Amino acid sequence: MDSNTVFALLLDRTAINAIEDGKLTLCLEALDAAVDRRRQVALAEVFNKWALRCRGCARFFRDSC
Repeated sequence: MDSNTVFALLLDRTAINAIEDGKLTLCLEALDAAVDRRRQVALAEVFNKWALRCRGCARFFRDSC
């Protein structure tokens, strides 16, 4: 995937944020198209495996709110 696709599927989406017990969770706005939705879920899984951190909190992406 190129950076434009990652931006469109994950980073440019509305997300609800929740912070609890040192964990930042971003619930992603689901995409309507089935193909894009599958790619969005797969991309969230990849980002979660990278164990990203934000201001000391573990960061997780959820594929639905």
